[in-house]
Amino acid sequence: MQNLWFQTFNPKGISLDDLVQPRLKLYCFHFAGASCQYFQPWAAKLPLWIELIGVQLPGRWNRMQEPAFLRMEKLTPVLGDVFIKELQENAGRPYAFYGHSLGGLVAYDLTRFLTTHALQLPLHLFMSSKRAVNIPYTGLSIYHLPDAEFEKTITYLYGGLPPEISSEPDMKKLFLDITKKDMELLDTYDFKPEPLINVPMTILGGTDDHVVTIKELQPWQELTSGKFELLQFPGGHFFLRDVESEPKVLDVIVKTLEPFKIKNKV
Repeated sequence: MQNLWFQTFNPKGISLDDLVQPRLKLYCFHFAGASCQYFQPWAAKLPLWIELIGVQLPGRWNRMQEPAFLRMEKLTPVLGDVFIKELQENAGRPYAFYGHSLGGLVAYDLTRFLTTHALQLPLHLFMSSKRAVNIPYTGLSIYHLPDAEFEKTITYLYGGLPPEISSEPDMKKLFLDITKKDMELLDTYDFKPEPLINVPMTILGGTDDHVVTIKELQPWQELTSGKFELLQFPGGHFFLRDVESEPKVLDVIVKTLEPFKIKNKV
C-alpha cells in the first residue's frame, strides 16, 4: 500500500538502476498553502547520493479528500508514528530534514517527537523563513479572516498569489481554503520548553523578509545542543524562489551533508 505521507522525487531520465545505492535521505516539508511537489525540481539539482523525499500533509494535492490538521499537537503524534515505520523500513539509514516556514515548524516538532521517544534523529535540521518558537509572537492571526481580507493580507505579507491561481476563481478559492487551514496550524502552535534537541541546525532567511527578521531567527540557537549556523540569502520570505538564492541554498545543503555521504561497499 502506498504511503501518501512520503513521495520520492528522482531526476527525470534516471533509472533506478542508475541511481547511487544506498542514498542519504533528505525529507522536505512544504510551506503553508503548498504541497511537497514544490521541492520536486530539486531532484535534478541535487547529487544522486541524496534521495529527495517530499513530506505531504493531508488536505492537498493527492490527499485532498483527507481533512487537514489544524493543531500541531494533533499532527505531530500521527506523523511521528508514521515516521517510526519509515525508520524501521530504512534500518538506520542516515537522513536529514529541510522545512520552509510552516514546514520548518513541522520538521522541528517531529524532531522533538523523535527525541522524546529516543529514536534515530536526523543528521541535520535545515529550517528557512521560520520564526523561532521560543520567542513571543506579537503578530496577528489571520486564518479566521474572510477570503477577500485574507487574500489582501497574504498579498501584503508574502507577495501575492501565483498568476495561474489568482486568475482562476475555483483554484483561488481552493488555495485560500488550504492556506487558511495551514495558517491556523502555524498560528496556534503552543511552544512548551523541553530538553534541547541534539541535532545540528542551519537556519536560513531572506535579507528582505519583513515577515521573519534575522532577530527572530537567531533564538533557534537556544533550542539545540548541536552546532548552529544562521545564513541569509537575497530575497524575501520566499527567497527559495530567487534564481540567485536557490542554487546557494542547495550548495549549503550538499556541503553540509557531504561528510555523511553513504559509501557503497565494494
